[in-house]
Amino acid sequence: MAISIKKIAEIAGCSPQAVSAVFKNNSTTRVSDSLREKVLAIAAELGYVPNRLSSALRKKHSGIIALILPWDVPEIMDVVNMETEKYGFKVLTLFTHCADHVREAEALDAALAYQVDGLIWTPFFDAGCYLPQLARLRQRNTPLVYLTNRLAELPGDFVGNDLCGGIKTSVDHLRKCGYKKLYYITLQEKFPPRDIRKEFFLEYTGRQGILIETTEEKMVDISGIDHTGSGIIADDFAGLKFIHEFHQAQMRIPEDAGVIIFKDHLIGGVMHVSEIMVPRMTSCRCTHDELSRHAVELLMKRIETPDMEYTGVVLPMRFTVRNSTSMEGDKIC
Repeated sequence: MAISIKKIAEIAGCSPQAVSAVFKNNSTTRVSDSLREKVLAIAAELGYVPNRLSSALRKKHSGIIALILPWDVPEIMDVVNMETEKYGFKVLTLFTHCADHVREAEALDAALAYQVDGLIWTPFFDAGCYLPQLARLRQRNTPLVYLTNRLAELPGDFVGNDLCGGIKTSVDHLRKCGYKKLYYITLQEKFPPRDIRKEFFLEYTGRQGILIETTEEKMVDISGIDHTGSGIIADDFAGLKFIHEFHQAQMRIPEDAGVIIFKDHLIGGVMHVSEIMVPRMTSCRCTHDELSRHAVELLMKRIETPDMEYTGVVLPMRFTVRNSTSMEGDKIC
């Protein structure tokens, strides 16, 4: 038999309203510390769990926000959870192992089913993959913050890194170090922020830069790279494969080529991609911690003031020089 608030109230010798106030942490109903402890002890003994979804359906306020990502990014997940807790919300985190428009649409459906009070979302595909979900989000006027990528078809606030600025800083550093021929290694799969920075790299290098695209399944083909005096910017996971191939070919870093790891994700919540390579890599890192804090702050403002003007926040990337690039004046072989 299901345990109810009324039953707990009978055992505790108090009103159901007092028991409800304990579980809601409601300051408008005064409950003594001793009664609070008694109610919680009885609930624990009986195995009672508050039905928050039922409460949300009655009040049309779930106390939950959804975080939807096309792949797992532990740094974003952790910071969003910690920051959201400060505002008294819980986070429903939904992600796919890799980009999958069907599962991403299903994640949006799940968020809508839970009647979330807001949404932080990185859409991977174009709007055509989410048309029913976008229509429902628009109808409900669900507060929305886009993270890294946004859709023009559905208004929302935006937080992202200055990816093109990161490419510019990386190219300038490689040139300053004396590397002449520049390469950019990235994944082939289409994603608007990735496409924008690829195009920017070619434009900023005056079309002298060379773009090398690969897939997650394939190693980077380094046979076409002029190793002597080359500067290479590599998206982090593509960079892992590239460095392996470079070592296999007995190429020296930074003597034969300078390498910068771009985006530089956190692995296992402990170390970044650039820090597990040999040598340690100069990096241009996405600021996932700052992005997450700004996203939560914007979403809370949007929930509180639905009619405020939409805001866009673009943060600089973090550039850190390490052993994989020679400093100015060093000899490039």
